[in-house]
Amino acid sequence: MERPDNRLIIMVLEVVKNPVYNIKSLTINFLQSDIVGDSTRNELLYCTYWLEFHGFIIRDENNNNKKYYSMTQQGDHLLQKIKNELS
Repeated sequence: MERPDNRLIIMVLEVVKNPVYNIKSLTINFLQSDIVGDSTRNELLYCTYWLEFHGFIIRDENNNNKKYYSMTQQGDHLLQKIKNELS
């Protein structure tokens, strides 16, 4: 799997890290935000699945709060690394 763009990785990781995030944050309503720029729904989904495949985010087993994904420690490190590289 090809690595998604860092901008898209940051966006998805920040959404998942947000305590008020739920799965609807990664849907078409979220895509209408200025944050995503010209990214497509397919690119957003690909990035989400890429992050999951590589262990940066995990699906919540107990989906009571409809959060669906949580960030792993590895994901938090990736987020900080990319932010440091871009600053």
